[in-house]
Amino acid sequence: MGDIENIGSTEKYDRVIIKPTDCLTIIYTSGSSGFPKGSIISEEAYRETFRNWFISYNFDRVTFAYRPFAWASDRDASIGTF
Repeated sequence: MGDIENIGSTEKYDRVIIKPTDCLTIIYTSGSSGFPKGSIISEEAYRETFRNWFISYNFDRVTFAYRPFAWASDRDASIGTF
């Protein structure tokens, strides 16, 4: 694990400029109502949703995400962490 940490601390990366219309994530459906499909969530759409969620959130509690990462709510919680 130490090797991985060392690589991460010494590797230099170019800064990436993110546009509001860039894809942040794709959420796939199981196809239970027909053919499986995906929904693209843009950076801008996520930011707006996160802002509204953040304003109404009660910070007196801690949320533990235990479901698979593929679930939309856990995906949001994980992305919001960054």
